[in-house]
Amino acid sequence: MPSNIEIKANYDDERLSSIKSLLGEKVENLLQVDTFFKSNEGRLKLREEVVNGKANCTLIGYIRTNDSGPSRSDFTKTCILNPLEMKQILTSTLGVAGVVRKERELYLVKDPDSALVSRVHIDLVDGLGRFLELEVIPKLQLPNEMLSAKGCGLLRTIDLIPSIPGNAGGGF
Repeated sequence: MPSNIEIKANYDDERLSSIKSLLGEKVENLLQVDTFFKSNEGRLKLREEVVNGKANCTLIGYIRTNDSGPSRSDFTKTCILNPLEMKQILTSTLGVAGVVRKERELYLVKDPDSALVSRVHIDLVDGLGRFLELEVIPKLQLPNEMLSAKGCGLLRTIDLIPSIPGNAGGGF
């Protein structure tokens, strides 16, 4: 099962332009609607998104703690060709836990010293505000501690403190 380390942090609007300048070039803008379904184990969400004008839908199952600071996330995902039908099936069988709408800017940051790429999301979440989420994605099997250290180091570079629980920013 694929995994990554996720770290979430708050930021204030005054710092946004300096954060973006440290991250480099933005990869894409996304509009996302995540419908979370009730689940006894882990989390299950149907992500409907528009990426550069193109609609996509992905079903994502994952297990992650709600700890502040770095959290390991083990996930599985699959592309959904008929989102409306899938949402109806999951809603009728599991029930909806919540819906999160967000605008996301995606940046990719490569670590020159290792085989790591970090996805940095700058999110504006309806009803919840602004969040920065960092996903450290290993190319090789590396210890969680190393992944966490690399992610925290990147956050220190942009002068943010990883302090938000894993369900902040709209996770259920």
